[in-house]
Amino acid sequence: MRLAQLEGARLIVVAVAQHRPWLDGVSVAEIDEEHERSQDSCHLWLWAAEAYAAAHGVAVRSEIRIGNLAQQLAAAAAAHHADLLVVGRSSCMGLRARLLGTRTERLCRHFGGPLLIVPAAA
Repeated sequence: MRLAQLEGARLIVVAVAQHRPWLDGVSVAEIDEEHERSQDSCHLWLWAAEAYAAAHGVAVRSEIRIGNLAQQLAAAAAAHHADLLVVGRSSCMGLRARLLGTRTERLCRHFGGPLLIVPAAA
């Protein structure tokens, strides 16, 4: 937020509801329930981000995208002609992350612009 304040930056906050492959073969009602839960989670996260930004005097726009996290964040950055993409880093390093790379590493492969990785505690 401090960087946005100093530079007068325009911020877009993006939440991504990921497609869940396990939804293949379930009923439409179950898909609708999962979609609603996912959207509710995204709205809560965006509300918290917007409140935090407002408390620091920074205006933000927000949007929800559905799909692969890295691909959707890169697509949102491209759609908004972002000069910089800022993402949080989690310290979770399970087997999947060790084999396929972390979400942040995958984002680096999809996004060709500058990327600022902020530790979760920052």
